[in-house]
This record gives sequence, structure tokens and C-alpha cells, in this order.
Amino acid sequence: MIKIAVADDHPLVLRGIQQTLEEASGFKLAVSATSGKELLKILDKKNVDMVLLDISMPDGDGIDILKKIKRKFPEMPVIMLSIHPEDQYAVRCIRAGAAGFISKAAPPEDLLQALKDVAETGKYISKEVASQLANHIRFGDDKGPLHEKLSHREFQVFIALAQGKAIMDIGKELNLSEKTISTYRARLLEKMHMTNNAEVVRYALDNRLIR
Repeated sequence: MIKIAVADDHPLVLRGIQQTLEEASGFKLAVSATSGKELLKILDKKNVDMVLLDISMPDGDGIDILKKIKRKFPEMPVIMLSIHPEDQYAVRCIRAGAAGFISKAAPPEDLLQALKDVAETGKYISKEVASQLANHIRFGDDKGPLHEKLSHREFQVFIALAQGKAIMDIGKELNLSEKTISTYRARLLEKMHMTNNAEVVRYALDNRLIR
């Protein structure tokens, strides 16, 4: 029986995952967490085989939490969950060390296939993600969307700006100074060929990075 830890702050999502696992054989929801900090504490105490981690956690960015897990438990496979489609976040998650990525809009059988693939091979790469990864290898970032040129931290600031957050509030969320956030803002605007926050918001909406 493969024991799975799930980190998601939406009760309905947790319940849906639990029901899916209960109807399948070979998997068990061993423990759940509603924040990144709670998940990390659980992993210190509980013996689990795999993690399902929401990319949007209330106490921080899911990719940051993923990196912390991989530093402390390098062999722990982590599948990232997101409300966003694969073409927006999947490659970024795989690059950060995720074993796979699956959209919350995917049917239950896709989730089970992801779990089975990771249990057997250590990776779950859908056809869509495989195509994206191939393009990145073949063409590099120059042929991809502009936002994929951003570093992870720049991307975090980009999304926060797109959500209308102030520099001061972004700094508090990321535990960085306002000066540092302003530096990241200047860098991302240059990379994205933009001049103001309004263009950031429009791009994020057009590319379904925010709702």
C-alpha cells in the first residue's frame, strides 16, 4: 500500500482526492495538510511514500515548498496540483524537482495514472508536458512564452503584481525588502518588454496565469 500525503487548503479538493484513492487499489491517503509548514512538519514525523502538493498554498508558493521538500527528502516524489492548465506551470514545476504535474480539472483516472506512473518509474509526464519539455530542450526559452524567461522569484513577483498586490505586501509575503521586490519588478518588466503593472495584469489574464 502506497501512503500519500496531500497538501491542499480546499476541503472539497481533499475530499475528492480521498474518495478517488479509496476507490482505487494500492493507494492510501495517509495524512493531509492545509499549509506548507504543516506539511513539512508532517513529513518530519510521518512515513509516507509520495506527496500531492497544491501549487497555491496559503502560507507560500508551492514551488518554494517543493524545493524545501527536495532539499530535506531528496528521494520523496512530489506531484504538483494546480487549478491552472499544464501549459502554464508544468515545465516550471518539473524543473524545480517535481515528479509530475496534474491539473485539478483532470478526471480522477488521470490522477490515478499519475500516481501509478510515479510509483513505478518516479515520473509522470503527460503527452502535453512531454511536448513542452521537448520544445524547451530543442529551442530553449526564446521560443516559449515570455513569462518562462523569468526566474522563479521573478515569476512570484510577477503573479503578485498581476493580482494587484502592493510592493510592501509582496515583500512581506516573500520575506524580502521592498527594495529587493522593486529590483525584481524592474527585471521582470525588462524581460517581458513591459513598462507598467497594467501590462502585467493584461498579460497574466490573457495567458490564464490568474483569474
